[in-house]
This record gives sequence, structure tokens and C-alpha cells, in this order.
Amino acid sequence: MLRKIAISVLAAVALVAAVARSEKQCLSATEETLFNDVDDDLLPDSVEWVSLTNSTNPDTDGDGISDFVEVVQRGRPRQAGEPMPRDQEMRIMVTGPHPGGGDTQAWLHLMVRLIGPMSGMTSFTAWLEMPSAPGLRFSFDIMSFGPGVMRQRNAGAEGTWLTLSVPLVSTAFLHLLAPFSLHAESTIAGRTIHSAVHLFDLQGQLSTLVPFNSSSFAVQTIAATPFTGGALSNRVCLMDLNEVGSGPGGTIYEVVAAHCEDCNEVECSPTCPQSVGWLVTIPGGLGTLGGN
Repeated sequence: MLRKIAISVLAAVALVAAVARSEKQCLSATEETLFNDVDDDLLPDSVEWVSLTNSTNPDTDGDGISDFVEVVQRGRPRQAGEPMPRDQEMRIMVTGPHPGGGDTQAWLHLMVRLIGPMSGMTSFTAWLEMPSAPGLRFSFDIMSFGPGVMRQRNAGAEGTWLTLSVPLVSTAFLHLLAPFSLHAESTIAGRTIHSAVHLFDLQGQLSTLVPFNSSSFAVQTIAATPFTGGALSNRVCLMDLNEVGSGPGGTIYEVVAAHCEDCNEVECSPTCPQSVGWLVTIPGGLGTLGGN
């Protein structure tokens, strides 16, 4: 156990050191493969995979609220509902490489919704936390890994929408850190917003937790995975999480129910129910992931 903690801490230090060097990385995948946006909703298709939204429909649940707004507000874009209050919002997500793109790069996506002047953002910080290193925050500059790709849209009364995608390290390197959380906090027009993404290794796949319906979180891989015949699968396992305590590494949840749910017509892994009884530690708690 001590050896695993030491390896995780060293890997995190190496990650921050890579940022500090500000080395520009050569990306083997093209922008077209990484940042396709078929439905033109300002969410790259790779982000729609992770958020479980439909990349061919800008309003997955048909409730009149765009996927971008529901994703950035950390809501449940697969479940029709009433709009949340219109306000400044921010969310971060991590995606893996595009299948067949020829790279191994992970990407950090920052999505922001501004109501009012663009100059309203007055602070921004990003950091990494690991349950194996409680109390330690590894801060980094998200722009120092390499050049980012930014898109912007004036959505009228719905505000100004921004998506910034920046390269991280390889997914193999991120596996060395798992489980861990990436956090971002910003002050926009006087409102402090905190967003986080929790990543862990599930049967060899780097995965995350995504709000799915009124009570469950889905386990989703950060990169689209090939299925039989070369098609892309989207198998999801829904988990009901019950808070059971807290520790130095964050809030502790127990998986009290888990079942398969079809997502885009593909069934999830039959091993899903075996996750009942798991304990998951999430720095900052589920509130940072959204869906509440």
C-alpha cells in the first residue's frame, strides 16, 4: 500500500513538473478527429461520449434546453426537466484519444457559460487531488501542456458559450494516478464556481462518473471503445451511491445498487452488479460532479 501511495505521489509530482516545463507537445491526431461536433452544439463529440449525450442531437432529452447548457450546469441532459436558473456556469471534463486517431493523448475540456461581459472572470485555478495523498493539492496551469483549441458562441439571452480544449499527458500516464480528481475553481461576476471530474481504473479502462437520471450515476469510459465489428460501444453501468462517511481523502460513498442500462442501444457489461458494496472516495463529494 505504501509503495502504491509513493508511486501515485511521484506520478502527480511528475505531472505538475511537466506543466511547469511548458513543453509543447506534438499531437498525432488531427483536430478534425478530436473535435468533431456533428450537431454543432459547441460540445465536441468526444465530450458528448463522456457526458452520455447524443452527438447527433443538440437537445438529447428534447426538453428545449440545449445539451451545452445542461452539461455546463452539471445537470442531467438525458432526463427531461425544467431549466435551471440562468447564471454563470463552468464545468471541466476529461476525454481520451479518438479511436483510430493514432494518438494516446488525454484532453481536458473547460466549458464556460457567461451571462454578461466577457471580462467577468476574475480568477481561475486548477489542481489535482488523490485519495492516496490526502490533504495534498497539486496545482497546475491548464494552458502549459500545449496549445489549446477554443470555440465561442454568442447565444443571445442564454449568454456567451466557451469551450476550451487543452492536451494533457497520455492516458497511460493518467492510469498511474488513478483514482484521482481534477478540480477547477473560478470566480465569475462575483460567483465562485467549483467543478471536478473523478477518474478511476475499472477493469483496465480509465473511467468517470456521470449524472444519468434522478438517482444514479453512470460509469463511463473517457474514450469511445471499439465493439464487435469495429463499431463503437457505449455500455453503461448505473450506480446508486450512499454517503457513508468522510476521510482525509474526501467523502466516502458505498455502491448500494448497480444495474445495466442500455445507452444508444448497446447493453452494458454483465459484471456491473458486482460493484455493489464498493467504496468510492471522491474529493469534494458528488456535488462537484453535478446532477443534484
